[in-house]
Amino acid sequence: MILTILAIGGMLAPLEQARIHTITSLHKDVDFGAWLAASAAGYALAQISRIRKYRTLSFMTAGLIAVAILPIGILGSVQASKLFYGWPNSSSALVKLRDLSRSYPGKYLAEDNDILAYYLQSSVSWQDWSNTWFFSYTRPGARRSLTGPAAYQAAIDRHYFSLVLLDFLATPRTDNQIVTDMEQVGGYQVVSVIPSSLGEYTIWAYSPLEQLEPRRGHD
Repeated sequence: MILTILAIGGMLAPLEQARIHTITSLHKDVDFGAWLAASAAGYALAQISRIRKYRTLSFMTAGLIAVAILPIGILGSVQASKLFYGWPNSSSALVKLRDLSRSYPGKYLAEDNDILAYYLQSSVSWQDWSNTWFFSYTRPGARRSLTGPAAYQAAIDRHYFSLVLLDFLATPRTDNQIVTDMEQVGGYQVVSVIPSSLGEYTIWAYSPLEQLEPRRGHD
């Protein structure tokens, strides 16, 4: 029963991904079940080793495992390295944003805000961060919230974000629309372009003193 429960637990994530017909984030989601699968494997091997009547089976099992571990380990190392370096190195952007957040306090928009929010939590509240995957914004005095492109446009129209950081990798369509919105409303200036391992980060800051004449009226 223990072995069955652990084995099923280890397969829940891939089964769910198969149900919704997507492999997005599968390499991360299976981590939760990997611990259960490893426990199931260890439990099964422990039970086999206790079968004294079949010592040969135990030795054969141990040998097969030893032979299989090396190529699996190499494959896993290559996959892990590929996944790790598949994301841009944001260390330089973090250093720059730490300085810029002091000069431009307020709300911040970043393409992938999780890492930035984590490392800058001592100076910037996580609630002040928004990302380009999903955003909801309510105009002052309005009852209904906006989402998607309309929300970004409305927020930028009112200069809701003090800093905007984009790398045009994960959500290029949304990023380009945000840039267009900033150019149309005025007031946003590029303050830094930071090279990364996969391209570059571009940071815009809202500077009222440098605000251009808006080409679109405010709400």
